[in-house]
Amino acid sequence: MVVNQLNATSSRYSNVTFVGVVLENLAPGDAVSSELAPPFSIAVSNNVWAVMYNRSVANATRLALLNDTLVLPQESELAYFTYMVTLFTSTSPYLQQQTSFWGGVLHVSKVQFTPGPGSTSVTVNQLKSWYHCWKDVVLTTEPVVAAPMAVPLRPVALSSTRSSPLVQAVHDAAELRVAAEGPVIGDREHVLLFLSNISIAESGSASMNSSGNSNSPIKLMSVMTWIGASPADQDAETWPEYAQQQSAAQQPAATAEVGLTFGYVQSVVAVVNDPPEAPLQLQQLVLGQLPQGHGVATDVTAGKANIPELWTMLLWCIERQDVWGSSLAFIN
Repeated sequence: MVVNQLNATSSRYSNVTFVGVVLENLAPGDAVSSELAPPFSIAVSNNVWAVMYNRSVANATRLALLNDTLVLPQESELAYFTYMVTLFTSTSPYLQQQTSFWGGVLHVSKVQFTPGPGSTSVTVNQLKSWYHCWKDVVLTTEPVVAAPMAVPLRPVALSSTRSSPLVQAVHDAAELRVAAEGPVIGDREHVLLFLSNISIAESGSASMNSSGNSNSPIKLMSVMTWIGASPADQDAETWPEYAQQQSAAQQPAATAEVGLTFGYVQSVVAVVNDPPEAPLQLQQLVLGQLPQGHGVATDVTAGKANIPELWTMLLWCIERQDVWGSSLAFIN
């Protein structure tokens, strides 16, 4: 259940081939994996996160699996893979559209699979993409040699009926802007992992006009989650959101907190077109330099300030259509 053991980052052409082996106790990727993970999702264990390499390099097969067996840690992962390849190989254009990111982003060009052997396995006869080549690979949840280990705690979860989440690491305000404003293809949750403290003022977003608003807000183009998850916060395997799954004796120690500051400027972040669900979830972050609402200084001077505008906890730094509605969600 350890990841990033095999380092293939020394060359863009470094690659690993497994032939006739059983890969057991595979784990989802962690915060370190997320640095080189996109466009692949760290929530999917069969991406073999034991091997660390730049997964965005096109037209270079970095991982080849030939006549191997992958023992997945959870039934939900096998259900997810089976669901997605069924849609991808369907003759229905509507069903194919649900996995548009497989072709358009992951550049999967061919998938052939058959059920079995047995009721807890599926055999991938062939899978070809820009990055991977699989032939006669069995995915199963049944241990073959090694006893199963507990699944490490991770910042994102995998749904068996929804596209795998796109997880991107960000280190500064410039990377935050690029990731937040980038397109997301398909029904993918967009997760940004904050691997260091970030001041949005660094990107110029916190420069304000005469009304106190940002001159150049970061525009959120998709439903997303921002999670504070510094790899320096060892143990990197622990994520508080999953603490409820553990007994009190197994509770991990709290990790250091990652900070996000807004420079006391209103509307530094703009939610574009509020969907029915919360377009932005903030998790495991310490928010600082929060501004008050519009016109507070003038109203206070006139002795008529409205109480809500005085409350920085309403996050006037994030522009959205409904301040009191479900535009934001907070976890931990």
